Amino acid sequence: MSDVDELDVNPFFLALQSKFSSVYEKALKECCLFCIPQSDCLQGAVITDKFVDTHILKPSPFFKGQYHTIRSESQIASIDDNGEHITTLDGFPTKTAIKILNEELGYNKNYQPYKMLIIARPLDQNVLRKRHVSDGTSSGEFNMEFTVDNCKEFLKSIQDIAKAIQELDEQINKFIKNYILLKDYLDDAAQRLCEISTSVTEKSIRSMKTKGNLSNKKFRDNITAAVETCLIGSVHQKLYPTICSKCNNDDVAMVTKCRNLQGLSTHHLGVPKHFSCPLTSAVVELAHLDGLITPIEKLYCMKTTIDNITEDINKHVRETQPLGLPEEDIPCLTSDELIPILVTVIVQAKCNHIHSDIYYIDNFYWSAANRDRESLSYCLVTFKAAVQYMMTTDFSDIDLKGAVQNEISFDKIIESRSDRGAVKMCPESSMKSEREVNGAYIPSSSRFDRQMENISRMLDESTKEMGKKSNIVKKPIVHSIFGGPVKSVSPLPDEQQKKDKTNKDEDMGDFLSSLNNEFLSFGKQT
Repeated sequence: MSDVDELDVNPFFLALQSKFSSVYEKALKECCLFCIPQSDCLQGAVITDKFVDTHILKPSPFFKGQYHTIRSESQIASIDDNGEHITTLDGFPTKTAIKILNEELGYNKNYQPYKMLIIARPLDQNVLRKRHVSDGTSSGEFNMEFTVDNCKEFLKSIQDIAKAIQELDEQINKFIKNYILLKDYLDDAAQRLCEISTSVTEKSIRSMKTKGNLSNKKFRDNITAAVETCLIGSVHQKLYPTICSKCNNDDVAMVTKCRNLQGLSTHHLGVPKHFSCPLTSAVVELAHLDGLITPIEKLYCMKTTIDNITEDINKHVRETQPLGLPEEDIPCLTSDELIPILVTVIVQAKCNHIHSDIYYIDNFYWSAANRDRESLSYCLVTFKAAVQYMMTTDFSDIDLKGAVQNEISFDKIIESRSDRGAVKMCPESSMKSEREVNGAYIPSSSRFDRQMENISRMLDESTKEMGKKSNIVKKPIVHSIFGGPVKSVSPLPDEQQKKDKTNKDEDMGDFLSSLNNEFLSFGKQT
């Protein structure tokens, strides 16, 4: 077994052998194919019988390389010829390719062979339930929420890396005070920041004295992600305005496009009627995008938006289907429907800088994505596809007169918040205190109240004229990101040649893979 995953600690495999032993024994006897999601994507998960049945497959009697789940013969997946990806086809919420990380060969009691595939994420994320988050965590485990405040607290709690973190402070101070950012040379800035993050991470891991933590891959990944998040979050005020300046024309065009498409509905875009329903939670989530700081927060916001769309539509479909309809006859949302639906959400969310945010993620998001990379990559490519569709499609033949009332207005968002029994809006001081305690961004539904307190301010800011922004950025007063003053650093020349970057295409399924030539992949390193 490789370092990617260990069967003896995998939550799914352990549950299969204990809680679902009868299903496991029957599947072994029939030499079924076991698809086992890697441990990292199952943290805090509750393994149910539905989840188990969805990840045990039988060969199709009709087509070579195709399989159906033991839950339903209409849930079909296929494995490519080189054995690198398993693709969900009919019967799943989305059609996408999932990377196969490793393959295990076993033998049942009759010495018949069967296969176990370690896959990057579940075949159907919707059947995975999460436990309530525990109040406490052990020193070796950290519930990474990828907010700047949480990552600072995590790094401060590890005494062994204090010297490396001091160097991170100094490097941040040097970058803010001395590095000249130009919109045509952002590749050099990305390379410089990536080198800082990598260097500090390596020194932190080398300085660890507790060998038990070093052997914990998740702990090492958390250090890497925390360093990167603190670094990018600390230079955000210097970096992000330059990115917005570079992408200003595209952002302005997108805002104008959204303004002209007010009232656009899924009906206008040819989405089947059974997939058309209010998507308030997705609009509220995406409207929060402009207020987030780091690339990982923005990407998780995009992921939650898509998750909310999928969840609300699947719930709507099931509620509107005739009673007693077989599971295999219930319509499933695919990428072909998801992209135009996402377009209507983008129009209503009124994001100021969606092109800038995509560039930000593409170029300043590196190792922090490793834990959930397959799922996050799918969400980013889906957003790129929706944005590209909006910018290249002529909507002049769509009559939007009288359609504005169908849009989810801000008043309706407030009303939706009241329907949930939310408390009255807090004054600004209370809001600030809550953010400091709970973090700037937590990718879950528990953030709804705090989002509603900020949504009015963000929507007001979205109406400002973007073209009037100044390219001159005031030099901020630099403090340590961990509290206290930072030692002064002598200016050093910042001379580095620009290096060519190559893009890696993510395998995202038949529809999205056709977009590979149009888009950059996120998490680039040089």
